[in-house]
Amino acid sequence: MKRLFSPLVLFLAMNTIGTAADAANPAEKPPLKEFQAGMVNVLELGVKNDGSEDVSEIVNQYTGKYSLYFPGGIYKVEKPLFLKNPIVGDGYARVPTITKARTWLVSAIVNEDHSVGVVNFSGNDKVNMRELNIKCNSHECGIRIGKCAQSTATFIDRVGIYNMRSYGLFIEGGGSRPIFAQNMTIFAANDWPVPCVAIYNGRGVNDNRFSNIEMMGIRVGLENHGAYTYGNNLHIWTGCMPQRDNGTWWRGTRGIVQADTGYFVGSEIYPDTCFYALEQRTANCSIDITNIMYWEDGSLRDNPDFDGAFFHCPDGCNGTLKIHGGAIGATGNGKTKGHMAKVYTPNQHITDVVIRTDYPISGEYIDKICFGNQLPDYAVRYKNKGYCKVADIFTVAKTGACEGILTLGDGAAWRLTFVKDASGVVEKTVAPLNKLCNTHEIKMQDKDAKTICVFVKSETEDELSGRFVTTYMGDYFRPLDYSLIRSRGGWERAQQVVENVE
Repeated sequence: MKRLFSPLVLFLAMNTIGTAADAANPAEKPPLKEFQAGMVNVLELGVKNDGSEDVSEIVNQYTGKYSLYFPGGIYKVEKPLFLKNPIVGDGYARVPTITKARTWLVSAIVNEDHSVGVVNFSGNDKVNMRELNIKCNSHECGIRIGKCAQSTATFIDRVGIYNMRSYGLFIEGGGSRPIFAQNMTIFAANDWPVPCVAIYNGRGVNDNRFSNIEMMGIRVGLENHGAYTYGNNLHIWTGCMPQRDNGTWWRGTRGIVQADTGYFVGSEIYPDTCFYALEQRTANCSIDITNIMYWEDGSLRDNPDFDGAFFHCPDGCNGTLKIHGGAIGATGNGKTKGHMAKVYTPNQHITDVVIRTDYPISGEYIDKICFGNQLPDYAVRYKNKGYCKVADIFTVAKTGACEGILTLGDGAAWRLTFVKDASGVVEKTVAPLNKLCNTHEIKMQDKDAKTICVFVKSETEDELSGRFVTTYMGDYFRPLDYSLIRSRGGWERAQQVVENVE
């Protein structure tokens, strides 16, 4: 029997029939491979991760349907991304070096203000973000979050924002605990940008949380208008980059700004090298911090301005500052003169903050070597023969008074009172409280016009210990708290022994 068709003809015929059937009944494309349930790899959508093509149209098209996974690589963003579902990358960098090993959204957006971000979403959408980096291009925000609703619950974790000029993370008002952000780095651009705010927390946003965030080279760290805001482990460096006009830049730097009637509660807060480390701009707002740290670094070496202040509250602002614990570095005289002119805030609630400084112990420097208005209560201990200094009394105020109880280790005790009236003369009173005082000698010395030193004579090199407890004092009329004063090198600086007191 003859073959009617050769194998080749049969193959071609069958293939032609199949093609015609497909044309008549087109089949759906295979389903996208999900990175995990509900999440799609953007490379499956046709996105390029080599920085060669814009990804914004494809991402904006599919974000309403899927959560999106961005593998390590460079994603060029020419138009703002408006996300409706979470996005996940392949690595948070912590440094501004762009490599394909981590996920980078590199902006090519040109915007003259902060009206859009590289990444945008409404507060109504629970758009979690993690493990990626954003490089800004112009004045767009890194992440811009629209009006927040009561039901919002967004989590931002391990996200870097770099080359920022306007706002790194911008949150508009409304809602309760809409945003939790943690493990972030926000780097400013080097071309003296303004306003250059790392985090803007809008008015009416309640209970946002910010944790473990470093804000580097920015002008303002956290500008908070929210009613209640919480922060933990925030490092805010506003130092002067070499490219910037140091004087102008320095005067505008702020660590944390509390505006409106908001309330900021934080712990482990490090506002490093700021003209105002903390600022309250309106009445009835407050800042409450456990463990503060402040130092100035070498970026201010060419800065001509030396009038910064740790805390700034405009006249008429009755805001409240509470700080418990921590340390502040106040640089000394000469070539290393500190730019922070004033750390002393006697009308606020400051306790147990160590001052590390190389300024002389003198009333002239009370603004540098004192911080809060806690009544000093400290101990001294000597093993020296001679006159041992047990107190430094600052009498800086035009009129004022202070009183303390000095008690030695053997039980001898005195009430020491210092009063200055309009005449400018300080009246000093030493009142023994028991008969043990008869075995000791106390002398006082006017160290300068604003400082009085109190000495107790030790006849031998046996141990002499004592405690000074302040019972009352006025602003700028106070004993120095020896328990809180340290040298920059870490050693206590208060002890002094002399052979004789004139």
